[in-house]
Amino acid sequence: MNRLLAVLRLAMWAAFSKPSRAALLIATLGGGAAGVAVAAGVMSGYAREMERMTFGAYARSLVITENTFLDDRFGPPRLADIPRLQEALRDSVEAWAAWRSATGDVRYGREQANLPVRGVLGDYRREADMPLQAGRALTLAETQGADRLCVLGAGAARQLFRNDPAVGEAIRINGISCDVVGVFAEAENQLAERYRQSVFAPFTAAARYFENADAFGSAGPNEVSQLTIVLTPETRRRAALMTADQTLRRSHGVPQAQVSPFEYADPAAPTRALERQRDLIGRLLITIAAVTVAVALTGYAAAANAAVDMRRREIALQMMSGATGRLITAQVLIEGLIIGLAASVAGSALVMAGAGLAQTFARFPFELNPGVIALTFVAGALTGLIASLPPARRAASGSPALSARG
Repeated sequence: MNRLLAVLRLAMWAAFSKPSRAALLIATLGGGAAGVAVAAGVMSGYAREMERMTFGAYARSLVITENTFLDDRFGPPRLADIPRLQEALRDSVEAWAAWRSATGDVRYGREQANLPVRGVLGDYRREADMPLQAGRALTLAETQGADRLCVLGAGAARQLFRNDPAVGEAIRINGISCDVVGVFAEAENQLAERYRQSVFAPFTAAARYFENADAFGSAGPNEVSQLTIVLTPETRRRAALMTADQTLRRSHGVPQAQVSPFEYADPAAPTRALERQRDLIGRLLITIAAVTVAVALTGYAAAANAAVDMRRREIALQMMSGATGRLITAQVLIEGLIIGLAASVAGSALVMAGAGLAQTFARFPFELNPGVIALTFVAGALTGLIASLPPARRAASGSPALSARG
């Protein structure tokens, strides 16, 4: 233990005895660590931003609908399935929403259009990812009630009101009046685009007032067109899907031997396109990071060799005083490890400062999470160790007498 502490002290002294040389080594190796951090941070931020812009909540959701290819007696999902799924999935559920969709004859003054009427319950805005342009959205309490309130998508508002204000006005849906409390702006991701022509109303109000007799088939008042379960980011979607399917089979009395009466609108199909994009940008960034690390490794190895040459007499005196080749090797390697960790700190600080500026002024998709920081430290430490191997072997194999005379 005492010998290890002595070696550590010697390595610390050797690493920082000449500040200018230490600064040069840290800067050289810090560039490689920063390159790894930038590549990992861009990959993480790019993936998150592309997922948000392209798929919104669907990227990690179970979207449960009736299996229309199966002629059965089980029908669509029901409101009663929501608490069952919440109990089965427990902490894996981040949010949920129930949808009841039909087409309605919507009128305002002389304007008329056949528009999708969406009865909503729960956190429906995870999917209808549209900022408010005017007024307000339906609250959770309102979606659980039967008030004749509605919010218009941007396209629906434009069709009915042109450029006139819509909030505070009343429209008629299949002859029934509905007060407009808000208007959404354009969608913020591709999947939410389908809601821009929609009229949103509380679930029970849509079922009770705004549907024609044949608008939703022969569905009962508690049956839904679509049930969405948004999963937490750390949840494995495949395992959650199997749990949800087993739960719904039990509640609807469907044996495992039969085809499931429900579809889960697997977002993995569109997600595959996103994954291909991630892979492409990932290969590019990994190549850039590898080149950066290789340049840093080469530069640091050359600088470390020069530093060992400058300390030949010191090393020779250590060996003449009884230090073994193994001890000298350990000292130089620990010195490289210390420089590598210091370079990781410097590289991470540089990247964090640059990332903060990029996100503030350019809204660049960069995510510097703890995993990226840990990867930076590992990369810096490994690079310092690997680059120190040749000078360590060279220092340990030299002749003490010749080194002392040189």
